[in-house]
Amino acid sequence: MAYPWKNRARFGLRKNHSRTLPPSMQTRLSLLLSTLLALTSVAIQPPLAASDETESRRSFNQNWLFHWGDYEDARFPETEDQHWRPLNLPHSPQISNAEDSHSTPTETIWYRKRFDVANTRKGQPVSIYFEGITGSATVWINGHRLSNNSSTPKVFHNDITPYLRYSGEPNVIAIRLQRKRPRADDSRRLALGGDVWLQFNPPS
Repeated sequence: MAYPWKNRARFGLRKNHSRTLPPSMQTRLSLLLSTLLALTSVAIQPPLAASDETESRRSFNQNWLFHWGDYEDARFPETEDQHWRPLNLPHSPQISNAEDSHSTPTETIWYRKRFDVANTRKGQPVSIYFEGITGSATVWINGHRLSNNSSTPKVFHNDITPYLRYSGEPNVIAIRLQRKRPRADDSRRLALGGDVWLQFNPPS
């Protein structure tokens, strides 16, 4: 007796035969998938931000010193500042660290930083860029006053080329931030709250 269900071809049924690719084909497929994944990962990487550090644009955020309150002769390179608090920028005294929350109001705070400029940079115009100073700011390089910025907050830059030292002789930048209109709680607005950059331009 013939059973219809045994005649699979008659009813369009086929046995499920699993097929295994030859080793050479498996290797080629694996290489193809790896290449596609690598290309995809490169394609989805985000572009570099405009503020990323480059050969001509260097971050100036590290190794600053901070002083709460006014400080006599802080603009001069030889002024003692060993007891000032070390920190990195951006910095806002009231929100960055509990050590900065002072009970005594002040109309003035200071930042200082020592830095070197390689002798190979001689002849290149150098500018310093501030991306967020809050308060009325006065900037000195090696004791030379650069500018007074009375706007708050402010993004601005200065040419520091004429005042730089080379050949391993350290430079000192000093920044005094003051309240434009003194008020009991206005010291909360004094801060170097943005990034700072050094820009090395091609020789003219």
